[in-house]
Amino acid sequence: MRLTINRFSSNLFIKNPNYVEHIVTFLNNMKNIFAAHFRPTDDDLSNLWENAVFSIDANVVLNLYRYSQDTREQLEKALTTISDRIFITNQAAKEFLANRLGVTSSQAKEYTIASKDLKSILDRLSDKKRHPYISEESLPDLNKHIDSIQEQLDKEHKELLDRLVDDKRLAFIENLFEGKTCESLGDERIAEICKDGEQRYENKTPPGYKDSSKDSDHDSSRKFGDLIVWFELIEYAKKNRKSLIFITDDNKEDWWQKEAGRTIGPRPELREEFIQKSNEDFWVYSVDSFLERAAKSRNETISDEVLAEIESIRAEDRSAIHTEYPSRFEGFRKITEEEMIDRIKGSENWATRNGKVLWLHSFVQNYLGNGDYDYQTSYQVIEELERKGVIEFFDDYPEGATSKMKAFRVKQDVGLQYKPFENDIFREQSTSDATK
Repeated sequence: MRLTINRFSSNLFIKNPNYVEHIVTFLNNMKNIFAAHFRPTDDDLSNLWENAVFSIDANVVLNLYRYSQDTREQLEKALTTISDRIFITNQAAKEFLANRLGVTSSQAKEYTIASKDLKSILDRLSDKKRHPYISEESLPDLNKHIDSIQEQLDKEHKELLDRLVDDKRLAFIENLFEGKTCESLGDERIAEICKDGEQRYENKTPPGYKDSSKDSDHDSSRKFGDLIVWFELIEYAKKNRKSLIFITDDNKEDWWQKEAGRTIGPRPELREEFIQKSNEDFWVYSVDSFLERAAKSRNETISDEVLAEIESIRAEDRSAIHTEYPSRFEGFRKITEEEMIDRIKGSENWATRNGKVLWLHSFVQNYLGNGDYDYQTSYQVIEELERKGVIEFFDDYPEGATSKMKAFRVKQDVGLQYKPFENDIFREQSTSDATK
């Protein structure tokens, strides 16, 4: 059958109208059979938002302890608006309770570090033997300001420590999920999930396979936490005959479909399995996209400062991966110093042109990670380059964020030649994920 082009409209026309009908019928049939591989329309997502139940991951609840007051209140407000359709899986609740005090303690340590940094700054500026220093006349004002800041830090520090025994945020969480926490699937079913999980992880069947190294002598099911959550979600939707929206701050690729450094949506395999086993639909929101969607439903907006803080905290969580896992997973490549230098220089060229900087953990886990490079080896090579004086680390403070990001750059007195790789899988879009 011959195709012709209408030059005026630049549209493609098929002379036989029956052919058009066949194509439309074929595409509709394909969408019906492979619905999970087609992104829902805006109307579909709106319908889901209005009628689905919401399940909240443990990391989202734990973020209530990490966020600043403004961001925490925005999250609490959004959760409250869907409180009549919300629940938490048994596994997610268990993970939250197991990690709550640890998160609070780690936040308290940051205040101790900040206090030491303040003292270090004062000592350095007061030292007349080396630059930089300030005049004697300015020291009283500096001391006064530092004392004021230290007083505020001490107050916040005390409130954090008090939270270990008198936790008002826990009261909010307890009230939110009162009567809305799933019962355990039972030891027998969990053992079955863990057994099947070994094969699923080997085949890289989502979700959870990115946690395959997260094993523990004290809890053999620890690495299957996401998978247990997954089957709890399916069971809930099937039992209650409800489509489901999952809110998580887990950014790993065993939950999300990622292409060219961009997150497209939940993995199609997840939606496909969910629909097949529950006969209900499924969608996933990250915390920031959830807040924006919830605000839109109230005809409100979320500030850039709140969104920047959420991304900053998420990046900090990702940065902990390489310290928890000795290596990534079998089959991932180990980068050499020469390759690393080429990657760094190419990324820095892009960052310089766009007025950005290279964030260490985003560079390793997004940029290099998308190229199947092993996390731990990448960190080790970067640390070796820093030791040799090729690069240097510095703290970057993103606009609107409440915490600093560890960044790095090539030292100005080191000349490096950038040699693009053949068949380079990295493009500017993925490079941008490694930068501010």
